[in-house]
Parts: sequence; structure tokens; C-alpha cells
Amino acid sequence: GDLRVELDRSLVKQRWTEIPSMIFSSDLEKVSRDGQDIGYKVGNVATDSLLADVGLQPDDIVKSVNDEPLTSPLQAVKAIYSDDTN
Repeated sequence: GDLRVELDRSLVKQRWTEIPSMIFSSDLEKVSRDGQDIGYKVGNVATDSLLADVGLQPDDIVKSVNDEPLTSPLQAVKAIYSDDTN
């Protein structure tokens, strides 16, 4: 089954500056099934990273960010930043 991970906004704000580098250093790999892109597989998760803090592990597949399908790692960064309402 699918696992839904929700990030606490205060945790994201505390670690705001590391989000872009964390996403790009996690060695994401596009995943397709039946010719359709379904998300990105996580390759690396640093033990002290935000990804580790929320429970993501290597080989997990991230399908969406803020309920928007994940089309690129850059889109994930934009989705996280655009959801900052405080």
C-alpha cells in the first residue's frame, strides 16, 4: 500500500535552507509503470536529513508533494516552498 507522509510545517521551517540540497542529494530516480511516470525513487537518505526525520528510506517512491503529482525534483522544491502560508 501507499504511505502518506505529512511534514510538520514547523519542522520544515526549522530546516528550510537544506530542502533544495537535500532533494538533489537524495539521488532521485524517475519511476515509470506501464509507460506512465509515477514518481521518483529515493536513492540516498542521510541519517540527519529531513527525509530521514519523516521516515523516508532508500527505495521509497515519492509520488506527490502537497497532493500534486511529482513531475521533477525541482517541482518538489517549488511545491514545498509554495505551501508556506505562515
